Amino acid sequence: MAAHILHTNLLSAGSAVELTATGFDAGWEFANALNIGTALKAQVLLGVVGVAEYDLGVIAPISSVAIARHNFGTANANIKVSVASNQAGPWSVLVDHSPIDDDVLLVVEPVITGRYVRVEVQNHTQAAIFSVVCVGDALKLPRSMPNGFIPPEFGAQDQVTASYTAGTELAGLSIKRQPAKTRAIIKEAPRKWFFDNWRELQVALLKNTVFFRWKETGSTLYGTLASKKSPNPKFVKTYYMTVNIDFQGFIS
Repeated sequence: MAAHILHTNLLSAGSAVELTATGFDAGWEFANALNIGTALKAQVLLGVVGVAEYDLGVIAPISSVAIARHNFGTANANIKVSVASNQAGPWSVLVDHSPIDDDVLLVVEPVITGRYVRVEVQNHTQAAIFSVVCVGDALKLPRSMPNGFIPPEFGAQDQVTASYTAGTELAGLSIKRQPAKTRAIIKEAPRKWFFDNWRELQVALLKNTVFFRWKETGSTLYGTLASKKSPNPKFVKTYYMTVNIDFQGFIS
């Protein structure tokens, strides 16, 4: 049951160029969905297939597709992501997925190496709306989550305030939604994993929003570090290190 962190979006990298984007509603273009803020959205109207094609500018390994906000479950939409080394093809399908709900989505598949990426949104029964599409190579954490781990779906921090009448009768409740919190625990992992991966991950954690999924069938959290301070791995045994990464964000 591997945990994954997707921390880099190849579609919004400095070398990436949009080649074409068709089928998206005016003012709701696909490029909106590359912004890290979920207020900007892309939309594909009913009866239209949305297609966006990108040149990454470099050959890169690609294994993962994530979407922070979407209504694909409600709209019965399908997202297909294909990869090619040449724009003329052949194209290899990385992801062909129809979500069953509208929760944060992260799909991880075996790596395909390529330079060109095509994203298609299709088969929807109502307008398909989405924001923050991320395509990249998710980092597989070296250990499953140990005892004491709180899954993102159980990390709600919502604040409930009760109102009472002068006679101390309950008059109502108000709920203020807060970001969910969870802690990714990398416990006693080989130091080689840290020396191979940690610096890149650390930089990304401090600069980017990320997708964190704790197992294949577990919920995905989209968010940021819960603290402005960088987590720091420490040795706990000879050749083994441990680090705790605190995240805050949302899963639905």
